[in-house]
Amino acid sequence: LTLFHLAEFTDANAVFETLKRKNPSRQIRLGTRNYYLGKEGFPKKVQAEIRRKHDRIYAYVAEVSQELEAFGHVKVGEGGLEQCYIAFSLAGPSAQFGAASQDLELA
Repeated sequence: LTLFHLAEFTDANAVFETLKRKNPSRQIRLGTRNYYLGKEGFPKKVQAEIRRKHDRIYAYVAEVSQELEAFGHVKVGEGGLEQCYIAFSLAGPSAQFGAASQDLELA
């Protein structure tokens, strides 16, 4: 998480890959642990371009130069722009559309 906030995306993604290989249960692996935060310390909304690949929806977030798997209700089609939050789980970052949940997995 710290590496991602410091824009060390390659190193951050390597750590998330290592965690995924540990093969925790789905609930543990995919539960949201935290969000990408703004300077004020609150979850930050970012602009994302919607992309579709292999029957899945992705969000390209230029601010962090990352294409993230999207979760939640996406209101625009392919190539459209929409705001989202970057959520973190043990599987890595993802784009979360809708409100940032206060129910974080802390276990």
